Amino acid sequence: MRMKTAVATLCVGAGNQAMRKLTYPWIIDYAERIGADFINIAPCFGDRFLGIPNYEKFQCISLLDIYDRVIYLDSDIIVSPRCPNLFDTVPSDQIGAFMASRYTSLHDHTNTEVMRALGEIDWRRESRDGSTLESFNSGVLILSKPQQPALEQALSAAEIWCRYRGEHSPQTLLKDQPILNYIVQKNKLPIMDISYKFNHTNARGESPDRFASYMIHYAGISHRQGKRLWKTSKLTKMRIDATIFSSAPLLAIAKRWPVIIESLDSLA
Repeated sequence: MRMKTAVATLCVGAGNQAMRKLTYPWIIDYAERIGADFINIAPCFGDRFLGIPNYEKFQCISLLDIYDRVIYLDSDIIVSPRCPNLFDTVPSDQIGAFMASRYTSLHDHTNTEVMRALGEIDWRRESRDGSTLESFNSGVLILSKPQQPALEQALSAAEIWCRYRGEHSPQTLLKDQPILNYIVQKNKLPIMDISYKFNHTNARGESPDRFASYMIHYAGISHRQGKRLWKTSKLTKMRIDATIFSSAPLLAIAKRWPVIIESLDSLA
């Protein structure tokens, strides 16, 4: 029997419509190529999580009532037309995600804080650095029905977390990501690291080699240099990169000579 699959994303608010117009065609094309339904997540939680849109991502958990497997993609991701089927890459008994902690300890303070809010657990440590808590970026997730019962715990945990006021300012703390990591660690769910090739953030620092990846993720300042000549917006940088991704000759140049991209990044 053929598995029922979906690719879901979330982009709410009038201010995000330009990004939606830019990235949705790439995501929809990806869903069609891998034979999955495309799901545009609409807000439904109301004030349950104080109206914070990040937590609407948790609707992917209830999508597993209908679908056997779900790929979730943040809307600030450009998906390459040559991106492989992640359902073929990640086994259904594992959660697929990019383990950002392989490269950075940036999220440690949030993950430590979430344990203060929800309770200490036996959180796995990074082999590269025993002081760093293992954690994934939640911008790309591959979820399967067997994980649903454990993942459902994220909703009650998020109700506590979104109201938590601790050592750090709430504005400096991540929203859905530490909750998902906490629940995965608490339940010892197996994770397959899909690598930065499927979620190329700035976790590795500067990223002129990003065009060799299948998915470029523009979370935070991401692929915009701090010392560039012109202070481009996130959306402008995404449009520049989308132009490169859309052109076979430009893409070939970007992949072969990342030093050119490094120069471009220093300008805009």
